[in-house]
Amino acid sequence: MKRFTKVILLVGLAFGLQGCKDVARDLFGFEEAPDSEDLVALDIRVTDNDTVQEQTEWSIRADVDLSFGDQTPNYELEWQIVDAPAGFEMPLTVVPANSEGQTFLEFTTPDVDQDTQITLEMTVRYNNGDSDEVFTEQVDVLIEANEQVVISGAVVDQPIPFALVTVVIGDLVF
Repeated sequence: MKRFTKVILLVGLAFGLQGCKDVARDLFGFEEAPDSEDLVALDIRVTDNDTVQEQTEWSIRADVDLSFGDQTPNYELEWQIVDAPAGFEMPLTVVPANSEGQTFLEFTTPDVDQDTQITLEMTVRYNNGDSDEVFTEQVDVLIEANEQVVISGAVVDQPIPFALVTVVIGDLVF
């Protein structure tokens, strides 16, 4: 009989504590604490693709909205070229986020012989309160080659009437 009384007492205590939790929630507005992972809202907006002329200064804006309750957790953001033709080089400069969460990738497209497709990847690393998270977003960039040749220089000599100046580049004669 003692065992039965103890079980009933424990069950009654459990229901009583559950009732206290419900009363506290109703009276004081307390809610069960959500998982810290659910408190993190990550929103990154960046263009999917761009077309840029060769030898042009360009920037890509990424809006990073990472919130954790009333706080904004620290995050690391980096850009890299993940797909490009062999030997392709283009220095990238990341401008740190401003107060609105906007960060900029700045670069100057190199001189290319033909239209060149590259893929840039942005990586955001942050801690969601429980673990480290990594988010990536890719941007395709088409670098359009100029279709004209610009030759500059000077021919230095005494004036020669009706002189013909030719420039040979590979098989092309100008």
